[in-house]
Amino acid sequence: MIGAMSTEIPFFTKHAVVANATMYHASRLEGNVTLDGTHLKVNLNNTAPISIFNFSTNFYLLNTTGDMHFVPGVMEDRVEKELCVPEKFTKTILGVTPCVAWAYPNASYAEMAPRFPFTGPSSFNVTLKNIDP
Repeated sequence: MIGAMSTEIPFFTKHAVVANATMYHASRLEGNVTLDGTHLKVNLNNTAPISIFNFSTNFYLLNTTGDMHFVPGVMEDRVEKELCVPEKFTKTILGVTPCVAWAYPNASYAEMAPRFPFTGPSSFNVTLKNIDP
């Protein structure tokens, strides 16, 4: 999803801010299930984290020549967090651990800064990370 907001001064210049929001979902898993007596084992074959869901926004400045320049936004006090289910709960069952990560610029301290979501790039991710050797 892309949106643009522009200002135009006739016969002089036209500039725009382009907001690019992307959403991604993956549904491919590869592995096997083994039943050995009373033990059930699920094994997912992955070496890199599996991205289940990803949502992100980025902002660009579009100038009169059509060139787009990335706008980093407010970088001071940027919040970047990741939470994963503890391995002791998932290692013996799945061999992967679900994780949630999010990042956003925290401009609440800056009186003249724009408010969220216009403060800069933000993201929200759900992944499965391999914890089996």
